[in-house]
Amino acid sequence: MSENGQYILSILGVGGRDELLYKKEGFKDVKARHFQKALRKWYPDAYVFVLATEEAETAFGQAVKEMLGNQGEIIAIPDGRNIEEFYEIYNTIAQEIPSGARVIFDITHGYRSLPVLALLTLSYLREAKEVEVTEILYAAKQGRMGIVVDLAPFLGMLDWAAATNRYIDIGDARHLAKVMRETAGLGAFGGMDADLINKLAGGLESLSNALLSNNPFAAGRQAKALLSTLEEAERALGQQESSEADHPIKLLLGRLQEQLKRMAFDHKRDDDATVLAALFNIMAWYYKHHYTEKAAALAKEFSFLLAKLQQGLPFNAEKDNNGEKYGANSLPSQLRDVFLQVKDLRNEAMHMNLDEITKDKEGRGYEEFRRTVGRALQELGKQARLAGLKGLASTELHG
Repeated sequence: MSENGQYILSILGVGGRDELLYKKEGFKDVKARHFQKALRKWYPDAYVFVLATEEAETAFGQAVKEMLGNQGEIIAIPDGRNIEEFYEIYNTIAQEIPSGARVIFDITHGYRSLPVLALLTLSYLREAKEVEVTEILYAAKQGRMGIVVDLAPFLGMLDWAAATNRYIDIGDARHLAKVMRETAGLGAFGGMDADLINKLAGGLESLSNALLSNNPFAAGRQAKALLSTLEEAERALGQQESSEADHPIKLLLGRLQEQLKRMAFDHKRDDDATVLAALFNIMAWYYKHHYTEKAAALAKEFSFLLAKLQQGLPFNAEKDNNGEKYGANSLPSQLRDVFLQVKDLRNEAMHMNLDEITKDKEGRGYEEFRRTVGRALQELGKQARLAGLKGLASTELHG
């Protein structure tokens, strides 16, 4: 096994083997019939696992074993003809690659679907066993030479997929911002320079931090600033050369802009109706992404603000129109009922259901809690529309 944690995972196919001069930038050329020989020369301290079917081992196994010596071994795998054999290959790779390993993956002599299966397995091991895939090597035959290219940068698309899924599923853009920063200096995509990518990543991160720390007013300002940055990105992408690859963020721009337009506000500059509409949309965003306790907490405060708008009072009014201290009794009856309900829900969530100890009262289950909050938001949406608020998110929120 490797003493320095570096491993090579290679596939032994069954095709013909011409002697080629293998060339890799930064390394001395190696003439060989099997690419594994070049790998052994270039990475002498790495331990090599060579995946081989019975047919491949019969054809080339002895030559490869002699080449590997005590710094590698052939791992027997099935042909991958059905789902059972796919999982057998997965289990074999998962068992052989240790936690924390740094892996160079060679697909030069890949056989059938084995490179895809092995890559998917390694992608999972990156998370499950903290494996680092440092290179994905392919030696392309050009005449009597094998020109080696590293495909590892494309592994970043899997990170984009995971980060995008996290953003869409739970609304957390922090991982997306991290992936953006990691690609900022690669120069592989056209249109957006590193400064603009980092600016956009910082904006997404700040927006997520504001939302997750229960600060809708900061979130509104961040959304407004981020919209401006997205417009910069849109202009930059529109000016890229036709030969340049699109930045992955291009596919997300429309979705981000649609979301941010609903959330963007600055309470020091915008009118009260605009502020309330944006706050409602942030509340709906919380609910949609299952931050139900945050939606309940904001609904409690939103009830007061909406009532003050209806009554012609400024948001910071301390007394109602009767000169009394502003409180639950100052609210119109429809809003008062909602306020008292979400107040209980908010207290139940924020006090971590301590009533189970202090009052021997069992808290409601999550589904009941979520349904009750959803009904409250629907009523708040109805009242907000009656008050003339525009651009509100859908209140069909029970999913």
